[in-house]
Amino acid sequence: LADPAADRVEDLLARMTLEEKAGQLNMVSAVPVHEAKFEPIDRALKGGAVGAMFNAHGFETMKDLQARAAQSRLGIPLILALDVVHGYRTIFPTPLGQAASFDMEAIRLSERIASREAAADGVNMLLTPMLDVSRDARWGRVVEGPGESAWLAARIAEARVRGVEGQDLAAPDATASCVKHFGANGAVEGGRDYTALDLSERALRETYLPPFRAAVDAGAACMMSAFNAPDGVPTIANRRLLTGVLRGEWGFGGVVMSDFEAIQETIAHGVAADRTDAARLAFTAGADVDMQSRAYVEKLPLLVREGAVDEAALDGAVLRVLRLKQRLGLLDDPLRGLRAASATGPIPPESLAASQDLAEKSFVLLRNERRALPFSPDVRRVALIGPLGDSPADTLGPWAGRGEPSETVTLRMGLERRLPGATVEFTPGGTAAASRDEEIAAAVETARRAEVVVLALGERFDQSGEGASRAELGLPGDQARLPPPPPP
Repeated sequence: LADPAADRVEDLLARMTLEEKAGQLNMVSAVPVHEAKFEPIDRALKGGAVGAMFNAHGFETMKDLQARAAQSRLGIPLILALDVVHGYRTIFPTPLGQAASFDMEAIRLSERIASREAAADGVNMLLTPMLDVSRDARWGRVVEGPGESAWLAARIAEARVRGVEGQDLAAPDATASCVKHFGANGAVEGGRDYTALDLSERALRETYLPPFRAAVDAGAACMMSAFNAPDGVPTIANRRLLTGVLRGEWGFGGVVMSDFEAIQETIAHGVAADRTDAARLAFTAGADVDMQSRAYVEKLPLLVREGAVDEAALDGAVLRVLRLKQRLGLLDDPLRGLRAASATGPIPPESLAASQDLAEKSFVLLRNERRALPFSPDVRRVALIGPLGDSPADTLGPWAGRGEPSETVTLRMGLERRLPGATVEFTPGGTAAASRDEEIAAAVETARRAEVVVLALGERFDQSGEGASRAELGLPGDQARLPPPPPP
């Protein structure tokens, strides 16, 4: 029997020009529609030269973008993607914190909630989970991933993909999962982002690839390639990995996309001679979608006409994108799941409870010397010391989706609620970046007056994440000078 869904996407493909085919493989970052620099994006949308966008959200914005795409000759809707790393509206612990819970059901539920919230706000693809196994704590992106264990990372991969995608991608509360960053993005040198490395095949297979294999087996719809070059070839141009391993060995039939401008950056790697060469190398390696470089939309039609790229291969990539849009229900309803005011109303109590549950399970108690915990019910004076004690944005952490700092319960607020009979005196002792001597002295004095001292130390939210690697692992600023708890 004929498959109506297959017939539909085949019909769309048969009606496309080369330029429209390349357009379906072009993913661009959104800018506000009222800005002048949105004009070329508007022209591209209406001309069928954009197939996907990212960094957009909100009822009016998403409705507007899909309406502009509908004005193109074939009216094909957009994939609208966003980095949703540890929650969308409801913010959960960072992925590294979640990994410490070892609770796969709680992790799955966190992604189910994030997917529901994002879908209601018009997002239909989450650029998550980040599955880079990492063993150099200086790397800023350690916080986004599952930690150092390949086995644990694989279990987390399964839970996250199933949480994001649910039982049926066409359901209005489901989104596609784009797993990142396939290859060995976590195998950094000196903790630095995007560094090339000399990595053995055994290390690649035993440490860095298992979580991605688990994500494929769990049904991930999309795979984002790594920035780095595990054998001297950037992953986005690495046919051995993208086609040989991912598609050939593992049987992955979904969409493969680049990371931000990664195709363009093959020139800086010294692998591609120019943008035309970059587009050819990445496409023939097995990359379907070009994020932000615009190399595909500009160069693939010419490459096909010159015979450097087989049009049948181009058709295959376009079909993978169209089939994903079909699976998401976008061809029937580009606004599937979108609801007005979905990201501005109160967070449901059950979502907050799930966030608190996962937070509690992620806490790690190293030692409980002199039975400091739990606090005695008789405690009357608590000193809260440190720059993170009452900092809403830092409490949310990096990559905090659409979380609102104003809705955050900080450590200070939590202590005051849980210890209503006690006085909680908060003295930050400076900032996470630096402290003056008098600020340190004030913190010491506050600690001397207290029965219990709680230290809230660490990094600001923007001191972890992409582009935030550290040369050394000590506490930033002068936080090491802040007072320890007083002796009993």
